[in-house]
Amino acid sequence: MHRFRLRSLIQHRDHLRDVDPDEFALATSSCLYSIVVPFHDWDSAGNLDYNGEAVLRMVAGAAPRLTHVWMSLRRPGNSIAFMEAFRTPKPAWSGFFPGTAVADEHVLGSLQSLFIDYGISHAEPLGQQWQTSMC
Repeated sequence: MHRFRLRSLIQHRDHLRDVDPDEFALATSSCLYSIVVPFHDWDSAGNLDYNGEAVLRMVAGAAPRLTHVWMSLRRPGNSIAFMEAFRTPKPAWSGFFPGTAVADEHVLGSLQSLFIDYGISHAEPLGQQWQTSMC
């Protein structure tokens, strides 16, 4: 799936909330096996974006058949709201439905390839030199 985004995880700093239940169903679907994810910490309006953190949780087991992930860093446009947000540390993401049984499930993921593109001259697939159980 190209351009995978959980829109409910783009949030105003003062109004943090859980992921939308329909988006959570998509993110944890056993039909999801390959995604391309644009990610950044803030958007041009200064909103927080937790899609990068969510994808890492998905490959750790929340998405049981997710095997191929391409994460692509997108730089937001320069705006006053972005500059103000950038000056303040990003609050840690509390996860999918924190404090519930859903959040506490630990299943081994199926990740086979993870490619992180930071938009520099060359990006490398993570593999032999970077290994983790993602749990």
